[in-house]
Amino acid sequence: MQSKLKRANSTTSRPKRRGVILVFTALALLALIGLVGLAVDMGVAYFLQARLSQAADAAALAGARSLSRGADLSTQASNAQAVATRYFNANFPSGFWGCTTSLQTPLVTAYNPSDSTHTDNKVRYVTIRASATAPLYFMRALGLNTTTIGTSAQAARRDANIMIILDRSGSMSAAVSQLVTSANWFVNQFAPGRDKVGLVTFGGSYSLVKPTLTSIPSVTAAINTLTSSTVAGTTNHSQPLWVAYQALADPLITNEPGAWNAIVFFTDGQPNTILADFYAYRKNPSTCDKNGTTMIGYALGSPVTAFFGTSLAPPYQPTSTSAGTTPSAYVSTAYDSTDSCPASGTYSYCTASSLISQYSTNYSGCSFVANSANFTSDITQIPPTDYYGNQTNPASPYKTVTLTSVTGANITNAAFNAADQAAQRMRAGALGSPTPIVPVVDTIALNTGQTPDDVYMKRLANANDTANTIYDSTKPTGMYVYASTTADLQSAFIQIASQILHLSM
Repeated sequence: MQSKLKRANSTTSRPKRRGVILVFTALALLALIGLVGLAVDMGVAYFLQARLSQAADAAALAGARSLSRGADLSTQASNAQAVATRYFNANFPSGFWGCTTSLQTPLVTAYNPSDSTHTDNKVRYVTIRASATAPLYFMRALGLNTTTIGTSAQAARRDANIMIILDRSGSMSAAVSQLVTSANWFVNQFAPGRDKVGLVTFGGSYSLVKPTLTSIPSVTAAINTLTSSTVAGTTNHSQPLWVAYQALADPLITNEPGAWNAIVFFTDGQPNTILADFYAYRKNPSTCDKNGTTMIGYALGSPVTAFFGTSLAPPYQPTSTSAGTTPSAYVSTAYDSTDSCPASGTYSYCTASSLISQYSTNYSGCSFVANSANFTSDITQIPPTDYYGNQTNPASPYKTVTLTSVTGANITNAAFNAADQAAQRMRAGALGSPTPIVPVVDTIALNTGQTPDDVYMKRLANANDTANTIYDSTKPTGMYVYASTTADLQSAFIQIASQILHLSM
C-alpha cells in the first residue's frame, strides 16, 4: 500500500516539473532574444557611429583642401564650408538607415590667441560637428525607440611659402608648353592671401618674382611668357637655388617659421654653368680690369665659354625685382644695369648671343669674353666658390674637380658641386632672421634628351633613398620625381603638391 502511494505521488509531480521547465525555458529565450536584440541594435549603432565619423573626417579633409579656392579669405572659407557639407552629405546622406541627421555649419578658423590648443598662426582649421538619431528595433520591447550618436573632426591646413624654380634653358624648347600647363596648375593649388608663391626661371641668367600674399597672378603671368621661342640659355643650378632660398628667408617677405617653406626645383638637364667672381684669378690684370674690384661672369663648361658683366655696384648683389612692379622690370641679373637686353614677350632675358656681342665690345681688354681658347689661358683657375658662396670643390664633393685646370669637365663638375652645396647650406639654415629658414627641397627632372642625374637630384632633395648616400634624417626630407616624358609632368607636379599640401587630422 505504501509503495503504491509513492508511485502515485511521483506520477502527479511530473506535470509540475514540466511546467517549471517551460517557464524557465521561456524566460531564457526571452533573455536570449533580448541579448540578441541588444547586440543587433548596438551593432547597428556602432556601424552608424563609424560611418558618421568617416563622413566627418572626409568632410574636414575636403574642406581643408578647398581653402585654396577663392581670391580672398572670405571666399575661401565659404568654399571650404560648402565643399565640406557636400562631402558629409555624400557619405552620410539624409535618411541613411532611417537616421535623422544634424550637421552644424562647418567652422573655418585660424589662429586665436585665446585658444591654447591652436598656437600656430600659420595654420587654418576646418571643424566638423555632426549628430544622428538612429532608430532601434529589438530594444523597442524595452521602451527604447532611438539612440543618438555624435562625432567631430578637424583638419589642419598649413600656410605655405613656396619658391618654384623652372628651367627655361634652350633644351626646353619642345617641352615648354606642357611645363607651362603643369606649373600653372601647381601654382593655382595655393591660396591667395594666405600662401606666398614666388618664381625663379633660369637659362644662364635668372628672373625672379618674389613671393608675397598677392604674387600668384604675377607668377602665372611670368610662367605664361615661356614659349618655344623665348626659352634659351645655359643650365646653372646653384644660382636659381640660392636666389630662391634668399627670397624664402627674406624677413620682410616670407620669414615665417610657422609656415611650410618649400623650394620646388624643375630642370631637364645637368648643370654646366657657374656664376663666380673671377677677378682674383685673371692672368692679365692690367689689360683685363673694368672697375678694379670685381669681374663677375658665367663660365660654361661645354663648350668652354664665358660671359661677363663687371659694372655691378657694391656689394655686387644681382638686381632682383618685387612682384607688382611693371613687367619691364623683370630683367636679367648679374649684368651691367645699363645693358639693353632683347625682350622676350613682356619680360626681358639676356641670351648668350646678345652677351657675346655686348661684352666683346665693352670689354675688349678681356679677350676671353666669349672665346674658349683665350678664357682657359687667361684665367688661372676656377674660383673655389660661386658668386653666392657655394663651394665648387668642398671637402666631400659630389664630383671630382681640379680647380687649377680650367677645362669644360672641371667647370661642369664645379657647377654640380656648387648646386649640391647650395642645397646642403639651405638645410643647415644658412639664412633667416630671427629664425633660420630650413626649407623642404623637392625636385623634378624631365628627360628631354639628356638623362637626368638621379643621384644628384636626390641629393638636392635629401630624398630618403638608398642611392642618396648623404641622406640626413635629421633634416627635412624632400621628394624627387622623374618624368620620362612631357606627359608625365602633370603627375610629377601633382605628387609634389600633395606633399606640400599635406593635411593633418
